Amino acid sequence: MNLNVDGAWSANGPKACGGIIRDHKDMFHGAFSWRIKTCPVLNVELWAIFHGINMAKERGLSSLEIHFDS
Repeated sequence: MNLNVDGAWSANGPKACGGIIRDHKDMFHGAFSWRIKTCPVLNVELWAIFHGINMAKERGLSSLEIHFDS
């Protein structure tokens, strides 16, 4: 399973993160988006990974390859 995540951060604007889980055939297995109140840019990326792992765990997915851009 592949988890692709990303965080969006602006110094004076909203912060958010999101992600998608797909299998090796690119079949969709779930997605999420999450609004974040305030935190440093690195934390936004880490929240994306955190929420992605939790989503995978809730779906009973035990093998996960995580992709992110930071």
